[in-house]
Amino acid sequence: MAQFGRPISDISAASTGTFANLDEVTASDADFVTTDDNVAVTAEYLLGSVSDPVASTGHIVRVRHAKADTNVPPSTTGNAQTATFTLIQGTTVIATLGSGVTLGAWTTLSYTLTAGEANSITNYADLRVRAVFPAGGGGNPGIRRGGAMSWIELETPDAPATNYQTTYSKGSFTQTG
Repeated sequence: MAQFGRPISDISAASTGTFANLDEVTASDADFVTTDDNVAVTAEYLLGSVSDPVASTGHIVRVRHAKADTNVPPSTTGNAQTATFTLIQGTTVIATLGSGVTLGAWTTLSYTLTAGEANSITNYADLRVRAVFPAGGGGNPGIRRGGAMSWIELETPDAPATNYQTTYSKGSFTQTG
């Protein structure tokens, strides 16, 4: 089985929308956050806490993204737009999920952490996803673009079950864990 951490609050929000536009169980492009055209934006979202899985495998971060035109995604026209996505703990970068990712139609970026990256997590209650969108640029305002996201999710293995020891002594049971 698995456990999931999805956005529970804004650390710094995009131009429009909040963490509530990104927290669905199943990805939905019906609601989203966007950046204004040609405006550099750093958006960061705190993920819901998952229990330490005591494993260095099976950590997957997913971000659904697109290019936007006047805060309406997806856009396949206009200037190119990129974004950089990172998983951070507090202020420490755990992993760069994608750097200079080209935005276009709705696409899901899926990144599996290496064992070293997963082992560097010391506080699963303070994990965040940060998205950095540069200004779209270009001389013609009509072709400048922004970025959008519709879903963020961290998947980890389940935390280990508590081990219980049951003993029997002269008609009574004792359970310790």
